[in-house]
Amino acid sequence: MTPPPLARVPWTSVLLLAALGAGTVRARRRLRSIPVLPPTPPAAAGVPRAAGWRLLTARGIEPDAATFLAACAYAEGEGLRVLDLLPADLPAERALGLLRLVDPARYRQDRLAAGRGAGFAVLATEEVLARAGVDPGGPRPDPVELLALTRRLKEYAADATGLAIAPGLSCGGLGEPAGPARAAELRAQGLPPGALAAAQLGGLAPAPRVLRARHS
Repeated sequence: MTPPPLARVPWTSVLLLAALGAGTVRARRRLRSIPVLPPTPPAAAGVPRAAGWRLLTARGIEPDAATFLAACAYAEGEGLRVLDLLPADLPAERALGLLRLVDPARYRQDRLAAGRGAGFAVLATEEVLARAGVDPGGPRPDPVELLALTRRLKEYAADATGLAIAPGLSCGGLGEPAGPARAAELRAQGLPPGALAAAQLGGLAPAPRVLRARHS
């Protein structure tokens, strides 16, 4: 007798897929706790000190000056030294995949948490970049390299790293990665590709552009 299809699936995979399903619900709740940068720096903040900050972006991402200044003002006000910026049009798979792994309300306080980001833009102080051995004037990274860089920067700003949605930032022509590109991004974050990537891609297709809805 041929066993039913489920009988041939390892229980570890079944448990992983179930956990990811529950994680999607949790991720949607976490979305509401991510701060949203103002379109321009608040007047109460005065003129933000852009000196001492560098905004590293993936190739193809072009942030405007207002986004950079608003990010600097927010990071300084919150005492952050690293701030990952999530574009407003971030694809749902990437946004919810990130939020399955990161609780924005606890991320900063968790000194042992791995550095996570969206892979598009990360603001950091020149001091942190220097200690991490990162040359801000080097070639612009691709999303995979920027994800790996975010992990490294969190190690040098363990309790001063945060996330924020940047309404003025766009993904540009960088859409949702698939196949080898998606697997490379997961590996850059220290995650196993396989079942994790498949579950994320399969479970989030009906829910595009969650961050645009978040700040609108």
